[in-house]
Amino acid sequence: MGQSDYRTSDEIKRDILKSLRRRTPFTKLLRRSHASYTSMCEYLGSLLNANLISVDTTGSRRFYKITDKGKFALKIYDAWRELNDSRTLEEVEEKYFPKKN
Repeated sequence: MGQSDYRTSDEIKRDILKSLRRRTPFTKLLRRSHASYTSMCEYLGSLLNANLISVDTTGSRRFYKITDKGKFALKIYDAWRELNDSRTLEEVEEKYFPKKN
């Protein structure tokens, strides 16, 4: 990975949340993330402690899934990124937080 490929811990957590739209086993998540085993355990622990993901153990396998709170956090993160990309607040509100009539 070159310097321009560097991801912050928040970006890695966002990528993990995005990949958990379906129930996903730990090994598949680890392969997709390109993170070390130790780092992945730390990220998952952080996301679990914040109730952004849940874990289900079946036999010796662990499966992870994003929670409703995690989906909302992902939505906020994506909205924040678009605001940083020079979108107007109104555009972001309309896309991520439409007003209910």
